[in-house]
Amino acid sequence: MGLVFLGTAHGLSFWWSHAIASLIALQGLKKISQFYVFWLILLICFLCANEPRFSIEYFLLKVGFLGFALGFNWNKNTNTKRKVFLLLISIGLLESFGICFGEKGGFSLWLPVFLALYTDKKLQTKNIIIYILSSIVMFTQLKLSSILALISTIISKFKDKLLLLLIPIFPIIYFLFFDNLRHFFYKSLISRLFIWGACLKGFLNSPIWGQGFGTFAIDIPSFKIIRPIWGSRAGQELAHGHSLWAHYGFELGIIGLVILIVFFYLIFKQARPAFLPLLIISCFDNPLVSPQQFLISGLIFNGLINLQNKNFIQKKIPEKFSNKAQILVILIALGIFTMSIIGHFYYDRDDYNKAIKWDKYNSLYYLMQGSNFLNKNTIVSEFYFSQAVKLSPKIGYFYGYYSASLLANNKLMEAKIAINKAIKYSGPNEYWYLIKAFINLGQNKKDLYEKYMSLAVDLNPNIPILLQNPQLRSPDVIGTDKADVRVSSFYRRGKKLFLPIPYIDITY
Repeated sequence: MGLVFLGTAHGLSFWWSHAIASLIALQGLKKISQFYVFWLILLICFLCANEPRFSIEYFLLKVGFLGFALGFNWNKNTNTKRKVFLLLISIGLLESFGICFGEKGGFSLWLPVFLALYTDKKLQTKNIIIYILSSIVMFTQLKLSSILALISTIISKFKDKLLLLLIPIFPIIYFLFFDNLRHFFYKSLISRLFIWGACLKGFLNSPIWGQGFGTFAIDIPSFKIIRPIWGSRAGQELAHGHSLWAHYGFELGIIGLVILIVFFYLIFKQARPAFLPLLIISCFDNPLVSPQQFLISGLIFNGLINLQNKNFIQKKIPEKFSNKAQILVILIALGIFTMSIIGHFYYDRDDYNKAIKWDKYNSLYYLMQGSNFLNKNTIVSEFYFSQAVKLSPKIGYFYGYYSASLLANNKLMEAKIAINKAIKYSGPNEYWYLIKAFINLGQNKKDLYEKYMSLAVDLNPNIPILLQNPQLRSPDVIGTDKADVRVSSFYRRGKKLFLPIPYIDITY
């Protein structure tokens, strides 16, 4: 249970659990570094990712959890196997009923696969029907989908076909009493089409290597298709691509899609009962986002896929180089994990100078330090924000803060360029419009000032109150203790950051 928690974004958000998770990943990296494909993706993370600093760390941490699970020798020990079985089924069932130990729905995605592997030796027709029904329900309710998968395995123990006829009642009841088809159509289906369209744009932008492993939440805003419906709101942030294929096509391009195809081929040949449920889940959602899910996938498939060096995923480094490869990856991981953990330690204590000293490529630390100085020394603030956008050139809200400091320093043209990038990369936002209104006011363009002020107030009617009282701060925050996906993408809980527009002295 502790391992599952450590592999979640919330678990990693504390510096001490971040350190423990890194130690676990180091153990797993020894095993996984024996394969050529590991070094291929590591090289892609270093050379081709938009955010190489984060992409490399995310890759080492997630794949380390996978390697740890694959190296967990429980298939040969009946007692240990039974304990792992009980652990996974317990977590899955609890999460199916809304009791979650990590990301919401994180394990529910894997429950049908787990049940298919360990409850049925052969995938029967009735199970196929259940998994198809589960895939339909998955659009709206992961918990219900997991319960359906559980029921399918229970029914497989009986010959009474009348029980099978009861299964379609579950989605019917759900739509009659808990949801409606119109809401389902817009919230689940249409929004997914927009998300997949954004992933396709990112894929076409870098079709061979992708945008970078593990940095989906950071990189996707610049490719978002802004429409009135996007999940529940137009500006919603995304943690993943709501499809394994779309997600890894975006992050790793053709390389990632080829790896997935080979992986599914292995599942089909060597763990066939898991093929259909995993394929359905992977088309409509993403079961591989967090280190927790890499850990669980490794536990589920541990021992089921026979490594015989028949394809490029399974191809191992020659034995004479194996020890050197292990030493090299441990040194790489130690260097990255050490600077990340120490930087995280000082970040949790609001000592951003030391955090930057230890982890000078972490753009979030520069953003936090720039925010600290925005009401004290705008020149210094501008410097830190400029470093943040240099390190992370496609994160919209970084440009929003940068523009605020430029505006405060009366650099109107530079501020205009920065705020346009903020809007481009993160979509419509009341504060970006407000900054743009003040920039136009400084340029004596009163008609544009009124236009953008009106747009800002339409999005947030409280803005006039904020501007009247400089002691107030915005109730809408950039990062929160509840792990805003853009901040938690850095494995940080995030301190509440307020855009201090009321403090900017407009005296033009």
